[in-house]
Amino acid sequence: MILIRNAGQATPMVRRSSSAKTVSVWPSLMEWWKETCYLMAGFIKGRTIVTVGLMLALVVSGIAAAYAVHLNRQLFIELQGLQQQKDRYEREWTQLLLEESAWSAHSRVEQIASKQFGMSVPRTGQVEIVR
Repeated sequence: MILIRNAGQATPMVRRSSSAKTVSVWPSLMEWWKETCYLMAGFIKGRTIVTVGLMLALVVSGIAAAYAVHLNRQLFIELQGLQQQKDRYEREWTQLLLEESAWSAHSRVEQIASKQFGMSVPRTGQVEIVR
């Protein structure tokens, strides 16, 4: 295995001598880990805040979009209910207008006036004009 450093230098992680003895890998591994952590810490310092901020903005915008869709659906359901209520009121208003025109017809009023109150249409000689 080879460790590549910043300056482009390659150094072996395990060093072996000409006699068949192997050197422990643990100190070299720890050195590699230490250098990697320092490199990543320097790299991450400037970008961590930006990355966390962008991730937070992404989560918040996702939640806001879901809430907007939910609110839109609720308002649409309410709109449909109000339109149905408006249609019912318009039908009732139409029926009331028909009923009013039936109750206020001149022939019906004249008939009730003559039967219940004994009223009649005056003759031309009985009409007096007041100025």
